[in-house]
Order: sequence, then structure tokens, then C-alpha cells
Amino acid sequence: MASASETDSAPEDFDISVFVNCPFDDKYKKLLRPILFVVVYFGHRLRISSESSDSGENRLSKICGLIAACRYSIHDLSRLQASKADEFARMNLPFELGIDFGTRLHGPAHASGKKFLVL
Repeated sequence: MASASETDSAPEDFDISVFVNCPFDDKYKKLLRPILFVVVYFGHRLRISSESSDSGENRLSKICGLIAACRYSIHDLSRLQASKADEFARMNLPFELGIDFGTRLHGPAHASGKKFLVL
């Protein structure tokens, strides 16, 4: 079993990692590409939920792990509303922002200085 100091230590690339929480549909690509470009251009490590396609991995656990591994996060909540009748709203986006805030407040010690950009 890992000691408390081992579990609270930040990942090696924590200070340069950026979690991006946004829609991943075709209509959003025009906004997603510049966000990803800027993150990489400025020398940060990009982390998005689609970086791994292991269908055996619990998606929520994967997202929580990514959030805890990143000092920075970009959350785009601009498209929460359903685009047509009988379509579900994108409630996963504010939910992931909430996970990020919870990680900063109640997560490992290294996460207490997390920074967010909310669009």
C-alpha cells in the first residue's frame, strides 16, 4: 500500500499539464483546434478525456485522474444547451468543472493551487 506522501505527490509533469473539458463534436472543432494549438505551442502537456480509448476503463475515474494530474484546466461551458428538440443538454461539462473544483478543495495537497479558465 502506498504511503500518504506517495499518493499526495504531484505527477512529474503536473505544472505543465492542462486538462481541456469541452464538446468533442464536429461543430465544435473550429474552436477546439485553436485551444489545443495554443496549449501545445506554449509548451504545456495537453490532457483530454479522449486521449485513451480503453473501453475497460471507467470514464469517470479516467477523467478524475486526468483532472488530478493537471495544474491547469480549460472548461468551455458555452454549449450546454441542447441544439434540437428531444436532445439532452451537455451536463457532463459543468459536472467535470465541479470535479475540478472539488479536486482543488479536497484533493491531494499538490492540487490546492490548481488554476481554471472557464469559458
